[in-house]
Amino acid sequence: MMIQLQKTMLTAVMIGLLASPLFAEDKLATPKEVDYSYITAETIFTLSLYPNRVLTNPDNKLYPLEIISAAGIKELGIDPVDIESILGVVEPPMNSPMPGIGFILKTTKAISINQFLPNLKDQYTEGELDGKSYRKAAVPMGVSIYQQDEKTFVFANEPFLEKLLKTKKEPVDCPLKKQIPENALQSDIMATLYLDPVKPMLAGVVAMAPIPPEFEELRIVPDLISFIQIRLNLNSNFNAKLSLFSKDEEETEMLESVLNKAIADIQKEFIGRMPADRPEPVERAMAQYMKRISEYYANALRPIRKGKELYLEGKGDTMSHASTAGVLMALLLPAVQQARTAARRTQSKNVLKQIGLAFHNYHDVYNIFPARASFDANGKSLLSWRVHILPFLDQKDLYDQFKLDEPWDSKHNKKLIFQMPMTYQNPNFQEKNYKTNFLLPVGKGTLFEGKEGLRIRALTDGTSNTIIAVEADEDQAVIWTKPEDLSYNPEKPMTGLGNLRPGGFNILLADGSVLFISVDLNKDTIRSLMTFAGGEVINGF
Repeated sequence: MMIQLQKTMLTAVMIGLLASPLFAEDKLATPKEVDYSYITAETIFTLSLYPNRVLTNPDNKLYPLEIISAAGIKELGIDPVDIESILGVVEPPMNSPMPGIGFILKTTKAISINQFLPNLKDQYTEGELDGKSYRKAAVPMGVSIYQQDEKTFVFANEPFLEKLLKTKKEPVDCPLKKQIPENALQSDIMATLYLDPVKPMLAGVVAMAPIPPEFEELRIVPDLISFIQIRLNLNSNFNAKLSLFSKDEEETEMLESVLNKAIADIQKEFIGRMPADRPEPVERAMAQYMKRISEYYANALRPIRKGKELYLEGKGDTMSHASTAGVLMALLLPAVQQARTAARRTQSKNVLKQIGLAFHNYHDVYNIFPARASFDANGKSLLSWRVHILPFLDQKDLYDQFKLDEPWDSKHNKKLIFQMPMTYQNPNFQEKNYKTNFLLPVGKGTLFEGKEGLRIRALTDGTSNTIIAVEADEDQAVIWTKPEDLSYNPEKPMTGLGNLRPGGFNILLADGSVLFISVDLNKDTIRSLMTFAGGEVINGF
């Protein structure tokens, strides 16, 4: 029952937040300020809103008033336009497992208590409090309804209801009440949260939160905030203000510094995801747009410091432009991302086709495929196959610079690492670290199990059923000259594959064709493709 009642009350609050439209002039009214004398000494959260003012504002004439009215009558029992104000009050759990939650509704006209929550009448009993009968929840944690006067109704769980009524009679001072500004009535909606009482609990949550190392400083933010306040005006001159209050100006200055650094770091990370040096014109243009938008949002999100307050404020035009930019980004990003993914996949396929052509040209010259590496007299690997096919990739000048009798990391050969051909650069890698993920599968039964290359005629499974090279995951990438490739394990044939791009990975077959393989492909089929003479029957893939 408690959950259902809270859902009903939340519906009423949301109706107040969303509504406004087509109404008669006689419903227009100037509201009285919510009665803050209900706020208890231990209150940590308050919410005030003025449904009638919002709903009867001519600026809001395009909202579906008919639907809002019908929903309010069905769920709450009265038309939301008849609610002058709502004050929400919340206390943390004290002597009860449940927090104290209460709503004080002021109506524009006299209303009977029996009109409220018509669908839940059977979940109430008649109670008495302060000499008045009221609708008492039938369950201990339910929400009761008390009629203070003909236009004032208190909704609260027991025994918080009694505490609210007592506080109304004998108002108390509390930190949160002092935080209510004198011009609070000017806001259609205002919410204030007092953090100090719940900071020990927050500390535990923040300590367990998985915050990236570069944003570790954000862990101190809750300690620097005593109050959070949000104010909204829902008219044609829409205005929103978020305020963070610290206990003194020194902490406010520290909070400003931490938040500004975080904003700068996020902006840098955001721009870094769309490098401006991409070859495709559309990607470059998108990177420029993202940079411009990120600068706009970074400036808009930088808080203003005034004494012990740090605040952000957005007005109609600013909020409209920001939301429009956000919508444009939401529409453009998926399309650009999809186009970028397709372009990179195609680039990768073209690279593998070049490698396949180089393998076959090598075979035409030497009557054998290149071995996975060259070896010295003691069987120590020297240089990768990627070096030995350079002449067949129009890179003979680079090939001639290598000392073929020295290992890849010798003093001489090491200098040539920085001349990695673009052929080996995967388009998915954002940084050029002279590593490649175009690798040969090396292991039992593969084409490159031994130290010698093989002739095409040795591929008894067929060239169209044998993998030469794969596009491995980024964490499998190796320095391009290093004689190292993908270690193939028949028990786990997908290890190191399928995580670079969504859905699958590219493979180069011995006939020179390149295919995109789904990560959902049957593992037995992958095993069959990895071998060159296993005799397996492959029924399409």
